Amino acid sequence: MSRRREEPTPSGRTTARGRHESPVTASRGERESRTSTRRSRTTSENQPPKRRRPSKSFLIVLTVLVVGTTVILGGRWLLRQPYFRVQTVHLVGATHETLRDVERVTGLDRHPELYGLSSASLEQSLHVFPWVTSAQVTVRWPHTVTVTVHETHAVAVTSFHKAWAYVGANGGNLGPAPATADVPTLVDPAAGAAWPYGGQGAAAVTIAATLPPAFAAQVRTINVDHRGAVSLGMTTPVLFVVGDDSNLTAKFTAIASVLKSSTLTPGDVVNVTVPDELTVTSPSSG
Repeated sequence: MSRRREEPTPSGRTTARGRHESPVTASRGERESRTSTRRSRTTSENQPPKRRRPSKSFLIVLTVLVVGTTVILGGRWLLRQPYFRVQTVHLVGATHETLRDVERVTGLDRHPELYGLSSASLEQSLHVFPWVTSAQVTVRWPHTVTVTVHETHAVAVTSFHKAWAYVGANGGNLGPAPATADVPTLVDPAAGAAWPYGGQGAAAVTIAATLPPAFAAQVRTINVDHRGAVSLGMTTPVLFVVGDDSNLTAKFTAIASVLKSSTLTPGDVVNVTVPDELTVTSPSSG
């Protein structure tokens, strides 16, 4: 067997099988550049990051916040000192309530701090007094409170729970009254366990509160029937049927005219529910 002769390459060299080309060697400049890059990275990683100084505007805002908080907290602390607690209470307009009772109901007798004192709450608490229709609380620094009350007035008396009680112009129960009180007497057959003059008997209270001076002193009783209709029992005695509390000016004018110009006999009943068409019924005529 003859050996196969290898043919020479054009360059005259024989190329060995499986031979690889050698890698290109990096130049000296490239190696130094890489080394310098690695060193700079190492140096930057080892050095701590630089801190940024706060800006001037931030420092101003921070200062304002600190000073404001200090002033607020200091002011609150100051206002809570004993000097700024309620020390003096003035009561104006009250004839049925004492200063001691007002202080007890409102809690002013405990000398609360003026800081945070609620005038609305104090005014509301004063409505426990039946005579008080409205109230106004005024705070004057450093330690004074003025309580001004507006009271209703009694327009009649009535028998309630087997005792006499004043009836206020607001229809409220104003408390015990003497039997000799110089005001008309409200008579309501529907009166029972509940006070009647905030509901069915309200018309009688309105009429009692608006009686004109021309004949108010002659009204002895103000009667309410089961329908709520009102009649006035006079001292003569004559009865005027008024009905409801509408058109009272005309009705009162008719009553005053009859009392002045007519001759009435005891027991007469004058109906003025329609003022322009009033009627007179005497006991003799039925």
